[in-house]
Amino acid sequence: MTERNLTPLEAVVLKRILSGNDVVSRKLRSQLRYCQVLRREFTGVGFFAYLSVDCQSCRAVTAPERLWLGGNVVAEISGLEHGAGFALLVSDGYLYMLEGYSFDEPWPSEIDRFAVRPIDDGRAEEA
Repeated sequence: MTERNLTPLEAVVLKRILSGNDVVSRKLRSQLRYCQVLRREFTGVGFFAYLSVDCQSCRAVTAPERLWLGGNVVAEISGLEHGAGFALLVSDGYLYMLEGYSFDEPWPSEIDRFAVRPIDDGRAEEA
């Protein structure tokens, strides 16, 4: 899998958000190998990573034009006392934007260590 210019945190979070066995999750997960970050915006308390998928054949057909996924994945991050949450926007069947946000504290300028886990699960994927 070639994830181009995704940070290690972004790559793990996207895999976790898209870890479902349903058709939409599988199709969106297949887009990761064609996904790249067009730009990142840092807000002071998080970030927006705008994504591009270079693969027309891996479009996930979804009922709504826009679909928000996430809210079920959190991370413990060095430098954040309360951790972080994430949301993924899918637009017209393609990965479009990943949002990461802290819980009322400044986003760290560098992330050395993190552990990502689903909210309903105690297992964490660390880096």
